[in-house]
Amino acid sequence: MAWAGRSSAKHRSAASRASKRRPHPLPRVDDPRGIPSSVLKGLAALRIANADRETYSRKLTELLGAIEKNGD
Repeated sequence: MAWAGRSSAKHRSAASRASKRRPHPLPRVDDPRGIPSSVLKGLAALRIANADRETYSRKLTELLGAIEKNGD
């Protein structure tokens, strides 16, 4: 018998089965017309200031060129 704060074995089993049947979200897919997430992560790793737009756009074109060159 269950008491306050403790669930019964029957409830734990039902909750376990329900959690396995629950749909899980699909992984994110990059928009083929947009900038790949790997490029955005690379830019974030460089920690370029938002005010420095010239450096940001130069690095963005470098990373996009590398992606196109490697075919990835």
